[in-house]
Amino acid sequence: MTIFKTIICLFTVTVLFIPAASAATSPTIKIDGKLNDSAWRHGRAISAFQTLKGETPKATTTGTILTDAKYLYLAFRCDEPEMDKLQQMKKPRDGALWNNDCVEIFVAPFENQKTFYHFIVDVNGQIYDALNSNGSDDNRYDLAITAATQRQANSWTVEMAIPLCDLGLSNSRQPLMNFCRERKPVGELTSWHGLFAKPDTWQPVKLSLNKKRSVDMHDWNFGGGSPLYGFNIAKSTFAPNTKAALKVLLYVENQHGWNLKNNYLVVTTSQDPATASVPYSLLPRDAPQRIRLVIANSNEAVFRATYQLKLPEKALVAHLQTPYFYSNEHYGFVQIENVISPFSMPTASIRLIVKSPDGKLQQTKNIQSLQPSMTIGFDISHWKKGDGAIFIEQLNNGIPVAHQRLVISKRQGPFAKSNF
Repeated sequence: MTIFKTIICLFTVTVLFIPAASAATSPTIKIDGKLNDSAWRHGRAISAFQTLKGETPKATTTGTILTDAKYLYLAFRCDEPEMDKLQQMKKPRDGALWNNDCVEIFVAPFENQKTFYHFIVDVNGQIYDALNSNGSDDNRYDLAITAATQRQANSWTVEMAIPLCDLGLSNSRQPLMNFCRERKPVGELTSWHGLFAKPDTWQPVKLSLNKKRSVDMHDWNFGGGSPLYGFNIAKSTFAPNTKAALKVLLYVENQHGWNLKNNYLVVTTSQDPATASVPYSLLPRDAPQRIRLVIANSNEAVFRATYQLKLPEKALVAHLQTPYFYSNEHYGFVQIENVISPFSMPTASIRLIVKSPDGKLQQTKNIQSLQPSMTIGFDISHWKKGDGAIFIEQLNNGIPVAHQRLVISKRQGPFAKSNF
């Protein structure tokens, strides 16, 4: 949302600690948006929001923050004298909720505090979650957020719980946080401290965490970008806060649930950063939907990152550059997208087989050096009219892994000799 980059912030950045309830406590909070659970009395108040110019807003927003051994809890009360003017369009998960009345939460927990999580809960309890690591949100990251809202005569309330392992919070540093509100009836933007999506204007927040379940995450990825079909390597760098062994596990989800693909044991005698590389493969026949990296001790997950894959059904996507050809044309071209990882590309190849309308083989062509996107020519000079076919086969180490058949239609050209 580039609109926020043009607003001048008049806040003075000071160190402000907000200790949450002890991780030893076990608050019982029902996430229903009512804010009436007694456990909220153990939380700490989030002071009233201000406008982005540091002024008192027309409608007050306050909140509470709380942790236990497993969750970060947040609650907000949004005063609204014009309840009938709330913007509340229905959106899909990770939709543009900033167009509705909403609260936005920003958490920068990592060593590189320019990498941060961005959450939105709107007045209807709809959720948006993303990881911002390159100046823009990647909303394919999924966190197990539970949220609910309620409406009162002149206000609406939000209640939410986020697993600590999904946030990567660590005892090694205080995360930077900010809490914001978009109030649509009057177009008012407010925040607790600083700007939307600008971590250098946020405040450090001191939370009570269970040291046994915490690691200091430095970096991770699922294979040098978004994972693709074939061979991938997930890498994670972290400093353990314990000398006990940790496991790095890689799961893939399909329609039948989560399946463990591989794991790696990390044993360290110091708190220096350790790097774990976990190889795994994604196959089209498994119909993978999401991938998950987990770092766990003997009892539970201490870090978890879940990512939507959004892969096509096949590792090969092909289409002809023209829908048909004229009888006097000798060559055609096919556009091929190889949806395979950079690790699998060197061992992959493409085989083209061209057949005329009578089913006779006209050409076989092998391509050994592949690119993610490529255009390949083929011979269609052996017939003048009718529907032939081209078979495109993708192979890995000589073994077929994907294929596609396309029809090659030839017709009489506009300047062909007439019978009249």
